Amino acid sequence: MTEFLQRLDRAMPTVQRWIEELHRQHQSGAVSAHDMGFDRLSEHYPLELLRASKAVAVDTIPFPPVSLLGLPEFEEMAGMDMAGITFLDMYFFRPAVSSEGLHFHELVHVVQWNALGLRPFLLTYALGIAQYGYFGSPLEAKAYELQDQFERRTLRSLVVKEIEDHAVNTLSTAEVTFRQYGIDMSA
Repeated sequence: MTEFLQRLDRAMPTVQRWIEELHRQHQSGAVSAHDMGFDRLSEHYPLELLRASKAVAVDTIPFPPVSLLGLPEFEEMAGMDMAGITFLDMYFFRPAVSSEGLHFHELVHVVQWNALGLRPFLLTYALGIAQYGYFGSPLEAKAYELQDQFERRTLRSLVVKEIEDHAVNTLSTAEVTFRQYGIDMSA
């Protein structure tokens, strides 16, 4: 585990630059989540968040070059047929599978990114994937749980605080693991 977490830690600056470049490349084609035309999103997210979150329609979902970063553990995920993915306040989706539920799901991740910040989010998310797999990872499982409630129309109104609290609790658990192996998640 030590060696894996060290490789993950070393990859963070490169992943951060990759995300910054991805944002630069797609900024002009981004549309606010508010302007996507999904009215029910505003029942669960504040208007400010919907206006600040950017949606980008793409043919191929972008994913960091994990093999080049020395993280082959994430190659399977990189090859998944994803409908969407989020990096900070910008999410990418394939129009052919776009739905209000998908946009709701990606906005859960926007809130998680906002609550944790870039490095803590990436490390927490990656640890969850490594420990529990994609669907079992805590941040992803929360997004699917809330998406399911949204799609079944059983979700109570605003969910931002619930998402933030869950993300912070998940981060706290991840910090314990990283500390055990001598890695500071905030560095």
